[in-house]
Amino acid sequence: MDNAHRTGDPNRKFSILIESADRGLYFEAKFDYEWRIREENQDKILNPDAVARSLLADAVRGKVAAHPVLHTNEAEWAANRQLSKPIVTDERLLITGQVRLWTPPTVAEEARVRTAAANRVRLQEAAETARLDALRDRLFSQDLGLVWWIDRYADSQFTDGDPAEKTASAVRAFKTLTHALRQDSMRENPNDTALLRARMEELITVLENPKLASILEELIAFLARRQEAEVK
Repeated sequence: MDNAHRTGDPNRKFSILIESADRGLYFEAKFDYEWRIREENQDKILNPDAVARSLLADAVRGKVAAHPVLHTNEAEWAANRQLSKPIVTDERLLITGQVRLWTPPTVAEEARVRTAAANRVRLQEAAETARLDALRDRLFSQDLGLVWWIDRYADSQFTDGDPAEKTASAVRAFKTLTHALRQDSMRENPNDTALLRARMEELITVLENPKLASILEELIAFLARRQEAEVK
């Protein structure tokens, strides 16, 4: 076997796409590499160059995939740190190399669009969480909670129908709701709290729309059943 087959050509190159931490977005990876067949294995490998390329790509793929596509320098540093020692995964070969990563402009723009959209969602969720936390604190206020509840929905209590009955329903709903919220706060169960918050939103909607008042008793019954189950 001639020397070229035993050592490969110096300064070999190849390029591939490697996925980043952003699903569906890829770095372009350009490898410079060399390989050498170990003397005792010169007749045991058919395509050493293909093996070398595959092992180089596998060696860095996990390191690169841990980084967002906009963090090119960090991903490249991690990949080359992995390649700082020769690759000996295949006992027939000794492989050395380094890689340069590049993020195409279209890929970078897509990543920025995704980041901006994710930030908007996080801001909206933070604002909604703050709103619900403030609402919970108001409901929990011993001095003003019930007063605020009655005042906010006073108009719905004096439309068609018996205002005394509607007021009594609103008071029962307030007591049932705040009791259930306090029980969930003590248990610190995020899933149950989320369900109660959703029910609270539904209850508020009902109280704001007198035409849907028939659903109010069903909601109160739902919360009451939870309390009964807790007591048992």
